[in-house]
Amino acid sequence: TLRCEGRGFRPVMLRTLPDIRMTITMRALLLACALLLSVPAHALYDPAPDALLVQMQGEWQGTLTYSDYSEAGKMVTLPTRVYIAPAAPDSLTLHYVFDDGPGKTVYSYENMRFDLAGNAVTWRSGASETSQTVSRIVSSVQDGDVQRLVFERKDDGDTLRYTLETGANLLVLQKEEVGADGVAQFRNRYAFTRAVK
Repeated sequence: TLRCEGRGFRPVMLRTLPDIRMTITMRALLLACALLLSVPAHALYDPAPDALLVQMQGEWQGTLTYSDYSEAGKMVTLPTRVYIAPAAPDSLTLHYVFDDGPGKTVYSYENMRFDLAGNAVTWRSGASETSQTVSRIVSSVQDGDVQRLVFERKDDGDTLRYTLETGANLLVLQKEEVGADGVAQFRNRYAFTRAVK
């Protein structure tokens, strides 16, 4: 296309509509790429998880032993695996796999948030139907390389007491029910060691 400019003619390229659309599309694509590449940079500044949570993460194998409510005094033990990963600096995601007999595998999903400064543990259980409880941390003791955390909550007039012990190759979580008379009754106990790869 020729356009008259001053004393003569000079060739000038006029942009067509498809060229303009292509330029806008390329600019939008470059902007989107720049924004996507900048998102991970924000994640670099998240705080590190608490040392207790770091010690618990990984794959564990062991057992769940529980008191069978259908028969007084009867204990049931199931081979169990648990996979633990940090969900945030103060919380863990737990995925349990229970061997409940030939051909029967049971799964459970939980999230535990540890507010160590506020002395609270928030525990959310279930995938399809969730429940959430908040317990108060009543004791935290370091015994060699094992840390023991005791937390409690009220339940229908009784106290549910949880004792969590964690070490380099040890993970134990025990639940007891303490009646108004102060007597503790065993309910269940998870006992794990690190899974061998």
